[in-house]
Amino acid sequence: MTDQTPISATDRKRAQENATVQRNDAIERALLLCEFTGDGVIIGANENFAHLLGEPAEDLVGRRYHNLCHEGLQDPSTEPAFWQRLADGQGQVAALRLAVQDRPPVWVRLAFTRLDTAEGLPTRILAVGIDISRDGLARFNAQAKLGALDHAVALVEFTMDGEVVAANENYLKLTGYTLAEVMGQSHTLFCDKDTAASDAYRELWAALRRDQVCHGAYKRVGKNETDIWVRASYTPIRGADGKLERVLKIAYDITAERLSTAEYEAKLEAIDRAMAVVEFDLDGNVVSANDNFLSVMGYSPREILGQHHAMFCLPEFVRTREYADFWIALNQGQFQSGRFHRVGKHNRDVWIQATYNPVLDLRGKPRRIVKYATDVTEQVRLEQKIAARSQETAGVADRLGRTIEEINRSTETANKLANLTETKADEGGVALKSALESIELIQKSATGIAEIVRVISEIAGQTNLLAFNAEIEAARAGEHGIGFSVVAGEVRKLAERSSTAARDISRLIEESLVRIGMGTERAQAAQSAFSAIAASVGDTSSAIEVITRSALAQDEVARHIVTLIQELAAAAHDPA
Repeated sequence: MTDQTPISATDRKRAQENATVQRNDAIERALLLCEFTGDGVIIGANENFAHLLGEPAEDLVGRRYHNLCHEGLQDPSTEPAFWQRLADGQGQVAALRLAVQDRPPVWVRLAFTRLDTAEGLPTRILAVGIDISRDGLARFNAQAKLGALDHAVALVEFTMDGEVVAANENYLKLTGYTLAEVMGQSHTLFCDKDTAASDAYRELWAALRRDQVCHGAYKRVGKNETDIWVRASYTPIRGADGKLERVLKIAYDITAERLSTAEYEAKLEAIDRAMAVVEFDLDGNVVSANDNFLSVMGYSPREILGQHHAMFCLPEFVRTREYADFWIALNQGQFQSGRFHRVGKHNRDVWIQATYNPVLDLRGKPRRIVKYATDVTEQVRLEQKIAARSQETAGVADRLGRTIEEINRSTETANKLANLTETKADEGGVALKSALESIELIQKSATGIAEIVRVISEIAGQTNLLAFNAEIEAARAGEHGIGFSVVAGEVRKLAERSSTAARDISRLIEESLVRIGMGTERAQAAQSAFSAIAASVGDTSSAIEVITRSALAQDEVARHIVTLIQELAAAAHDPA
C-alpha cells in the first residue's frame, strides 16, 4: 500500500484552473461561440463561428445579430422581444439560417445566455451552438412543403380521439366555421348523423389508431348543413416518444367535381335509358351494348360481344370504299353522324339516326368508339310511303292545275258572254222603253178618237130624232110632204146606221184601250224584267270575276302544292 501525498490547496486550485482551461478549450474547439452586447451587437466570435460564416472573426465584430440572418428569415430571435427576454435573464434557444458570403446559407442551433459580473450585473450575451445545416435544410424544406400545402389544401389536425387541435384557413373556409368554433370539437361535427353512426366511420378511426393511413373521397357536412365532398388522406403522426399523438388530414374540395360527375352520370344514365348505345374498339369489334341497342337489332349480348360492326351492315356495303373510309375517319378521331341503313337479326332492315363518337385518351388519341343511336325504321318506312304517294299526288295536282286552267278559260268566256248579255239587256230595256212610250201615245190617240166617235154618235142620235120629227110633220102635210117624208126616212136610216157604226167603233176602241192597257202593263213588266236581267247579269259578271280570281289563286296554290310535293318526294328519297 502506497502512501498518497496530500494535495495542497495551491495545487488543487491550479488543477481546477487547468481543468477549466481544458474544458473551455474543448468547448472552443467543438462548438460555435459568439458574444453579443445586450442589444445584439457582436463583440467577439471564435474561429468555428467565423469559419462557418466564411469571414475573419475580427470582421464580425460590430455587426448586428439580425444582419447575420438570411434575408427573408422570419424567426423570433430577430424580434426585439427575444432580446428583451435575454436582458431579463431568460435563456433562449433558436434554430436559424445564417447568410454566408459566396456560399449557400447555413443552419445553426444557438443557445443564448446572459453573462453577469460577480456582482450580478449583466455584461454580455453568450451564444453557444452547433452546425445543423443538414438537419436545418431538411427542416427548412419540410417547412416549405408544409407552407405550400397550407396555401394549397385544407389542413386539419385531430387528437387520436378525433378532437380538433388545429385547422388552416383553407379548411375553415371550406367548412364555413371559424377556428374558435372548431377547436376542441369532435370530428363528428363535420359528419351527418348517418355517417357518424356507421360502421365505416368507426373503422376509419380504428384504422388510424392502428397507425394506418386512410384516404379516399368522403362526404362531409359544413356549417348550416351544407354538403361537402373532399378527397382526403388521414395520416397518423407520432410524437417524440414514438407514440401516436395526432392525425393530420389533408383535404381537397371536390364538391364541384362530384356534382359535375353526378350530373354527368345522370346524363349518361338518361341517354342509356333513351337511346341505343354500343361501344366498339378501334378495330370495330363490339365491346359493350345496352338493352336498347340489343332490342333494336334483335340480338342478345352473347351474340354480338366481340363481333365486328360489319355484322350489322349489308355485305355489299361492307366491301365499299365508303365503309373503309368510315372507320379510317373514326380512327383518326373524326366524329361521324347521320342516318344509316343497318341489318338486324334475320336480315331485318333497320334504319337508325346515329352518331359515332371517338373517345380520346389523355394524349388526345382515340381509344374506343361510342355510338348513340335512335331507331327511325318506322319513320323511314313512312317517308318511303310518302315518297310513293307523293308521285301520285303530284300527278293529281298536275291534272288539277290543268283543270283549273280550263276553268279559268271557261270563266273568262262566261265573263265575256255575261258582259255581252248585260249589254243586250240594256239595249232591250231601252227599246222596250221607247215602245212603251209609243203605246202610251197610241193610247192617248185612241182616247181622242173615242171622244170623236161619241160626238158622232150623239149627232146621229139627234139627226135620227130630227128625221123622226120631220116624218111626223110630213105626214101631217099630206101629199105635199111625201117627198120630204121619203128623204127624212132615208136620213133617219143613215142616222141609225151612223149610230150603230159609232157604237161599234166605240166598242172596238174600248177593247183597243183595254188591250193597250194590258200591253202597257206587260211592257212595263218586261222593262222591269230587262232591268232585273241587267242587274242579275251584272251580279253574275261580278261573281264570274270573283270565280276567275279564285281560280287563279287556286291555280297558284295548286302549283305551290306540286312544288312542295316534289320537294317532299326528293327529301323522302334522300333523307338528311
